[in-house]
Amino acid sequence: MNTKNEPIRIGRISRAVERGLRISLTGDVTVYLPSNEADTLAKAHPNTYLRLIEGITEIIRSPDFVHFDAEQRKMNFIRFYGKGMHFIAMTVRIKHRGRPSRWQYEAITKADVTPSFLEGSNGTCFRPIYKRVAEPRERGKISACGKSGCLES
Repeated sequence: MNTKNEPIRIGRISRAVERGLRISLTGDVTVYLPSNEADTLAKAHPNTYLRLIEGITEIIRSPDFVHFDAEQRKMNFIRFYGKGMHFIAMTVRIKHRGRPSRWQYEAITKADVTPSFLEGSNGTCFRPIYKRVAEPRERGKISACGKSGCLES
């Protein structure tokens, strides 16, 4: 068997995320990194790609926010990091696609975030995903937003 083109398992969509979004996923909830994406990450970040994949795994495992787009069959896992008054939002996007159809890594993006953004007082590209971050990250708490509004579990 040729394992060179096999995708890499990088996480799974947790039951806490499903409950927070009020959805029930059927089938495989494992998230895969396609081999071509792994090659792309390795070429773009030759010295740090393993840490990058580990970071992607951690964001999927423990997000601050999750956005689910049922029509596009995509999820965005968002995690905030801060030091002093400087904050960034790291977003991992996954999509349900392929044959067999499964959740696959699509992209990771980084955005600088201002304290006013965290208070929900300005209109930014992340505004449709959530309305407000009330407090700094609490371990084990997931906030999720969908078409029916924002929930915390």
